[in-house]
Order: sequence, then C-alpha cells, then structure tokens
Amino acid sequence: MHPLYVLAVFNALLGWVLARGVLTRSMWPFYVPLAAILTWLPVHDASRLALRQVFLPAIVPYSGLARAAFHIDQALLLSWPAALIASAVVIFLRRPAWPVAVGWLATASTLAVLYPTLRDGQLLTTYAVVSLLSCAVVCGIALARFGEAWIQHQASLLLITSGEAIANVAYLFGDPVRDWDMAQTAHATSFGLVLCYQAAQIVRYWRRREP
Repeated sequence: MHPLYVLAVFNALLGWVLARGVLTRSMWPFYVPLAAILTWLPVHDASRLALRQVFLPAIVPYSGLARAAFHIDQALLLSWPAALIASAVVIFLRRPAWPVAVGWLATASTLAVLYPTLRDGQLLTTYAVVSLLSCAVVCGIALARFGEAWIQHQASLLLITSGEAIANVAYLFGDPVRDWDMAQTAHATSFGLVLCYQAAQIVRYWRRREP
C-alpha cells in the first residue's frame, strides 16, 4: 500500500474523530466538511485503482465499455479538485456547494466529448491545469475572507490545497509520467502536516478529558 494512501486514510479517521468528538468529548461540527473531503480522497483513489485494473486494457484509444470506464475514471479524478472548491465554498463562504457539482459535471463531460482528440500528454496537462485553477479558486475564496478569525478546518484546507498546487506544478512542468518525486513529496508534506495537527488536537483534548 502506498504511503500517501496510508496518510490519507489516517487523516480521514482523525478528521472524523475531531468532527464527532469520539475520543475528545468535544465535537467539532464545523470540521465535518473537511472530514468529508479527507474521507473522499482514499475512497476516490481506491475506486480509480479498482476501475483501472478491472476495466481498462492496455490498448488505446479506448472504445465501448473501456471508454465508458475511462470517462468514469476521469470524472473521479476531477472530483478531487472539485471537492476542494466545494469545501472552500462551504467552509469559508458558508454556502451550498451544488454549483461546484454542476461545474465538475460540465468539465468531465467536455473532456469526454473531446476524447480521443485530447489524450495522452495533452490530457495530463489539462488535468494539471484544471487542478491548479481549482487551487487558485480556493485561495481566492480564502482571501475574500481575509481579516476574519480563521479556525482550524480553514487552515487545514489551505495546507491540503497548497500541497495540491505544488504537486500539479511538478506535473505540469516536469515529465507527467515519470517525474513524480516533487509532486509526491508535496502531497506527503501537506497530508503529514494536517495529520500532525489533527493528532495534536486529539492529544490536547484527551489530556483535558473529564475523569
């Protein structure tokens, strides 16, 4: 199992511990949106891996059932940057995120229509650009709330978004297939910082628990 996946799973678990007060006896209901996207990340990764192993052959371009599976995989891939924007809308703006879902469906549908004209390296570059734009939107939403008192889940979302942005710069300007060291390091650093933060909060609340 890849270390990044393990980090993602532990982040999700600790996110729900904080959101529900399982160990801390102090619920953080405001933390639920972040716990939700932390949970979606390992689910998203496992779903894509299963889909690729079962349905996607080595021969490209895809057609028939394989093409349908490929476009589902695309939609899953794009759901992660969409989840970051949706969380920013809920966490910073306190508004429903359904317009983000509409944008996600429109983007995934557009890429499906453009296939196989848009594929291989061009498609990987497109993924990186979409993800970078999503990170920029998250940062823009956060700046719109600049000057307000930020709370824990907001800082954690920005940490994750920063790691995603750095990783996609590596994908965009490096070799999109082989040069993943910088990208994986960026992801691992951001996930690790959020994990340490969540663990520290749980320990702090555990020490203060009532007898």
